Amino acid sequence: MRKFTKQLADKFSNFWRNTSGSISTLFSFMLVPLVAVMGISVDLVQQGMMRVEIEQAADAALLAATRVINVEPDAELSEMQQIATQQFSANIENPSSLNIVKLLFGRDPESGQTSLDVDVRIKTNFISIFGLQEMAIKTKPTAFASVETENSPNVDMVMVVDVSGSMGGSKINALRNAATDLTNIILPEGHQESRIGIVPFNSGVVNSLVLDLTSDITAILDGISALSAGGGTNSFAGIQRGEAIMEDGDTPAFEAHRKVVILLTDGMNNNSQNNTHTINTCTDLKDNDVDVYTIGFGNIGGSALSMLEDCATSENTYFHVQNSSQLSDVFRYIATEYTFLRLSS
Repeated sequence: MRKFTKQLADKFSNFWRNTSGSISTLFSFMLVPLVAVMGISVDLVQQGMMRVEIEQAADAALLAATRVINVEPDAELSEMQQIATQQFSANIENPSSLNIVKLLFGRDPESGQTSLDVDVRIKTNFISIFGLQEMAIKTKPTAFASVETENSPNVDMVMVVDVSGSMGGSKINALRNAATDLTNIILPEGHQESRIGIVPFNSGVVNSLVLDLTSDITAILDGISALSAGGGTNSFAGIQRGEAIMEDGDTPAFEAHRKVVILLTDGMNNNSQNNTHTINTCTDLKDNDVDVYTIGFGNIGGSALSMLEDCATSENTYFHVQNSSQLSDVFRYIATEYTFLRLSS
C-alpha cells in the first residue's frame, strides 16, 4: 500500500513538472485581460460616482442662477451665467480634476424655463492605456423661474420698518414698493396660508399702522400703502413689538410655520442704549428659531450698522443698500428664500 501511494505521488509530481511551464504561460496570458477588466471597472465606478456629483452640482447651480430672476427680473444673462459657473464649481469637491467643455446657462423669456447645458470630461486611469484619456459626462437640467406655490413652505413674516422723518420722499416710496413685491411673492394667488405683519416705528411704534399677522393680502397691501414718514428713530420699540406679534401669532395652528422678522432702518437710534436693547431682543428671537434679516438703508452711521450686523441671524441675512433698486432686490431675495423653485427634469 505504501509502495502504491509513493508511485501515485511520483506520477503527480512528474505531471506537475511536465505541465507547470504551460500553466504559468497560460496564467500570464490570462493576467493581462484580468487586470484590464479590473482597471476598466475602476474607471467606470469612478465615472458613475462623478456623474452623481456633477448632476447634483448642475442642479444646484441652475437653481441658484434661476433664483436671480425672481430677485432681479431684469438681470443680464451674463450675471446668471457667472452665478451658475461659481455655484457649479463650489459644489464639486475637486473642480480642477474636471475638463469643462461646456457650462452654458440658458433662459426662455416666454415660458420662464431655464436650463444649464453641462459637458465635462474626467481623466481615466486604466483605460488610458488603450488610448481613451478622458470620459464624457453630460447633463442638462431645466427649471422654471416662477415659484412653485404648492410646495412652498408656510411662513410668518413680520416687517419691522423705520418710518422716521429721514425716510421721507423717495425712501418711503422705495419701502412701499419693496414690501409690496415681497407680499406678492409670499402670498401669491392660491397660496394664502402664510401670514405677514407690519410694525412701523419712528420715535416709538406707530400703533395706528401696526398690522398683526394675517393672510389678508388686501389688508397687508393697504397697510403698506399707508406708511408715511415722520419723527425720530427707536428700533428697540419696533423690534420689541415685532417679537410680541410673533409670539401672539405662534398658536398650535401655525407652529409649523417658518418664522421671519425683517428689521429695516436708515439711521441711528435717538438713544444709544436702544442699540443694546435691540440686539438683545434680536438674540431672543434667534434663540426661538426666528430668522432675523436686517437692512441698513442709505448713509447710515457705523453704530447703527454694527447693531444691524449683530442683530442678523448670519452675515448672509444682513444687508446695507444705497438705493431703491437695491432695496427691492433684497426684499425679493428674502421672499424667494421662502419659496420653492422646481426642476422640471
